[in-house]
Amino acid sequence: MEKLKKPIIGFLAGIICGLFASGGGLILVPAFIYCLGINEKKARGTAVVCMLLMVITSSVFYYKENFYSFISQMTKLSDMLFTYQHC
Repeated sequence: MEKLKKPIIGFLAGIICGLFASGGGLILVPAFIYCLGINEKKARGTAVVCMLLMVITSSVFYYKENFYSFISQMTKLSDMLFTYQHC
């Protein structure tokens, strides 16, 4: 049963987030803490990495279909990082 926990959490998080348009951290962080016994800091970091991989993959597909401009997205990214550093 222990080996099935991670795939089950991933599957349920994907279904719930897809149906209700909720953030992945809303499902993943509590699941990592209470089901897998991971400490809070590591659970948040792991959830961020999981979501980052999804964002990168989605961005590649959107870029291939010309849904957004690469230049405008890099400008937004730099603005976001600059703002984050100065908070």
